[in-house]
Amino acid sequence: MSPKDISTIESDITLPKGAHSLAAYSRYYFITDVDGLNKLTGYYIYEYAKSPGIYWIQPDSRPLMADGGCRVIHVEYDLINKKLIKTWCNGEA
Repeated sequence: MSPKDISTIESDITLPKGAHSLAAYSRYYFITDVDGLNKLTGYYIYEYAKSPGIYWIQPDSRPLMADGGCRVIHVEYDLINKKLIKTWCNGEA
């Protein structure tokens, strides 16, 4: 997957209400193939210690956060049909 592919996907994403601008997030991505669905999963994290940008990770090293509201956004994208599945913010503690 090229930077241009990610740019195209990110331009199709509408962030949930309450989110910061896309450029403010560290955006972690990985690809999975589950039951024939080739899916790009993204975790967008608004964090102070890391520079915003795109980071490729392994599925087993994805960020695990239980709350944080829209400081943590989940993105699921269908790579075969080239469409957004869903986006949502983490819950609040």
